[in-house]
Amino acid sequence: MGDRITAAEVAARAGVSQSAVSRVFTPGASASESTARKVHKAAKELGYRPNTLARAMITGKSRIIGLVVAHMDNQFYPEVIENLSRRLQEEGYHTMVFMAENTDDAEKVISDFMDYQVDGIITASVGMSNDLTARCR
Repeated sequence: MGDRITAAEVAARAGVSQSAVSRVFTPGASASESTARKVHKAAKELGYRPNTLARAMITGKSRIIGLVVAHMDNQFYPEVIENLSRRLQEEGYHTMVFMAENTDDAEKVISDFMDYQVDGIITASVGMSNDLTARCR
């Protein structure tokens, strides 16, 4: 993957501040059309990709929703997961799907999701202990 291009390098190429680069790549932040065009052009030329994990550490928002399902043999689930994922993407979120067949699996998976600092967890046909439910609040 080589050396990562930084926002500072994009800013220098675009002739804007580093905070302008950050605003252009932050959903909901404001930047003028002119600035956004310059930044996107410079980013494309340099091969820049914003570091989503770094942004999550700064903002405290991962933009990830965890989905825990027990099984996929119900023909209804794939359609629900697809529609849920599409709707979340429209809102700027991404879905991470984990499988958990029993309460012990669910405890591990949900604990892992919490380590990922997901912004929310949705469970489908998965049992949870009272302790885990309390930790998720």
